Amino acid sequence: MQFSERSVLTGLLVFAVGVVVGIGIGSATAVAALTQGAPDVLQSWSGVVALP
Repeated sequence: MQFSERSVLTGLLVFAVGVVVGIGIGSATAVAALTQGAPDVLQSWSGVVALP
């Protein structure tokens, strides 16, 4: 019982960190779009997506 509780807590922690990181990346992209203009951000974003 204790092991499963620990694994659930670890999963929730990893999920929360992932959500925070995703929100941070999204807000940074939005700020860059506002300050630099959307085309540059779209080009860099598509380049990042195309790499994998």
